[in-house]
Amino acid sequence: MTETIEKLPELQKAEESKPEFIGIPLRTMQTDAVLEAQLYIKIGSDKFVKYRETNLEFNDSIRKRLQANRHTHIYIKSDNSHSMSSYLETNVKNVLLNPKVTLREKASVLHDASNYIVKELLVDPRSPEPLKRSMHLVESSAEFILSDKDVLPHLLALVSKDYQTHIHSIEVMSFTIALGKRLGFKEGSELLNLGRAGLLHDVGKSFVNPHILKKEGPLDKNEFLEMKRHPNFGYLALHDTGLPNKDVLHIVRHHHEDLKRKGYPNGLNPDEIGLDLRIVTCIDIFCALTKNRTYRTAYNTFPALKLMKEWVNMKIDGKVFTQLVYLLGGK
Repeated sequence: MTETIEKLPELQKAEESKPEFIGIPLRTMQTDAVLEAQLYIKIGSDKFVKYRETNLEFNDSIRKRLQANRHTHIYIKSDNSHSMSSYLETNVKNVLLNPKVTLREKASVLHDASNYIVKELLVDPRSPEPLKRSMHLVESSAEFILSDKDVLPHLLALVSKDYQTHIHSIEVMSFTIALGKRLGFKEGSELLNLGRAGLLHDVGKSFVNPHILKKEGPLDKNEFLEMKRHPNFGYLALHDTGLPNKDVLHIVRHHHEDLKRKGYPNGLNPDEIGLDLRIVTCIDIFCALTKNRTYRTAYNTFPALKLMKEWVNMKIDGKVFTQLVYLLGGK
């Protein structure tokens, strides 16, 4: 069928001012490293004091000393966020490979680093370096999730109940990897591409008016039409950046299609909706339902699944839904 692809609009910026300092949880900084950024500590509610100069080693003894003095975060100036993202990417790999670190601690480090890296990606999904780091994040996450059946519960226990795009994207990625494995996707590129699609599926929201994203209450007709453009926006942004995998791009663009040709942007036929797309769509719906929104409170797991069951063979594939139920039930 012929697909209509629109022009990517200007990147939307929230009106809120950019903070001068960004806090980094100390638990994400567990290995020796030299950071290309000055480090600060926070004194009281609003005073930041320089703690360590650029290119000086930050090691485990320093982290423990700060924690002993009841510091939970170290701070950098927001202009140095790229340097910190690069550090976190490397550090996550080291922590996940360390046999002395518990699953719970590894999950916490991965969770905090993921939040930071994906937030940076959503500032502008067309930026090559944040996109590259996010793809490496999928690789680390997949290896960790597949290493032990208890990993996913640890990760999900850390997820906030409040909806934010970066948190939602990380949660969808995690569930997608676990569910894809259950449904026969092979470890390696096949499962990684599914996880990449889960992480990237909503990047187009970076180009939607922030007032629409944060509106307290249901969207009106025009606002909903604007929101429905985000899958196309995500496709265009990633295509322009040079993301090569066509399956990932297809999922990003079509994760709001359904099995009754009533989805968007193209109302695809069911035979055009592959298993990979059906998985991401199902997980996207579940994760959205179980988060607090500006217009409603979060559904608990059972009420969310009960509602989703009514949408089987309409919005949701029955086989995928059954395996999600089993996954959530620990079977």
